[in-house]
Amino acid sequence: MTGKTADRIRGAARWLLAAAVLAAALVLVAPAGWSQNIQIVPGQQGRLRADRVRYDARAQVLIAEGHVHLTLGALELRSDRLRLEQKTLVALAEGTVSVRQPEFSLGAARVRYDIRRRSAQAEGGTILTQGDLTVRAGRMKFELDAQIVAAAGGVTVTQGTSTLTGTTLQANLKAKRAEVVGEAQLVRTAPVGAAPSGEQPREETVIRATRLQIRWDVNEAQAEGGVSVRRGTVAVRAQQARYSEAADRLDLDGGVVVEEFGDQSITAGATLACERLVVFLRERDMEASGKVTVTQKGRTATGERGAYSEKAKRIVLTGGVQLQDEEGNVIRADRVVIDLEDETFEASGNVETIFKVQRGR
Repeated sequence: MTGKTADRIRGAARWLLAAAVLAAALVLVAPAGWSQNIQIVPGQQGRLRADRVRYDARAQVLIAEGHVHLTLGALELRSDRLRLEQKTLVALAEGTVSVRQPEFSLGAARVRYDIRRRSAQAEGGTILTQGDLTVRAGRMKFELDAQIVAAAGGVTVTQGTSTLTGTTLQANLKAKRAEVVGEAQLVRTAPVGAAPSGEQPREETVIRATRLQIRWDVNEAQAEGGVSVRRGTVAVRAQQARYSEAADRLDLDGGVVVEEFGDQSITAGATLACERLVVFLRERDMEASGKVTVTQKGRTATGERGAYSEKAKRIVLTGGVQLQDEEGNVIRADRVVIDLEDETFEASGNVETIFKVQRGR
């Protein structure tokens, strides 16, 4: 065998070996409509379809373009372009990306999917949907197995008749809990009882705060920092609030000020301030405690505890009550009943009156 012949044989052998390696590693530029079964993780088969596929053997990077469809078990990833790094098992998808499993779907302009960790980082108009829950944000991280969501950039969460918005979000979809921080707002529309016609009227509740925590399995919310709540005819400010439909109450703490309540043709201009307040959602009655102060039309009444009846349009103050009218006259008693509709009051228990005498000229 001549030297040239041996060289040709060795060259052919090297070419066949290289071709075999390339074929085994999907080293190719695929024609339109390329489809291939691939083993991404040992023991896990996947399938990749695309119009064009290119593989860089040195970098161990596969690039697919055009109608990309990657299937990994029950998960499907679709995009316009996909970069799959075989060393790190990280897929970078761009251009109208969707990641789907039977229980959820995630859409965005760009998605970085870690195959080993089953973790997706999405940005650009991200939308995550699970059942009747939808999360929208500028960017988002989603842990698929734990169902943990971290989102930022104009977050909006809708679930049933509730809408939660804010700057950042942390949510556990399994536990059905979420926390929003930064200009947080919850808008909740819920039934308030049955009408005589048999219909079930609904009422909107709006809660604003620095931080909001919600549980959508039991329709509860916890608010902290600069809290304001509006529900029907009630508008109130506080430092903390807890809203519970199951308990039929709204609890507020810290510098509570009720700015509106009841029929405004009767209670207009009346305010109630206290340290703690309970609003009963269906009846709209209220119970106040801790330095309770009621003001209306120049009159001020203070006491240790207060109770407001929406039906009777009355406020009952107890515990060291003092009432002062617009002329400076003072009444002290154990109990004072203020009728807001008739603008009258009734004092009882150790009543003491201090009044000013106007001297004539």
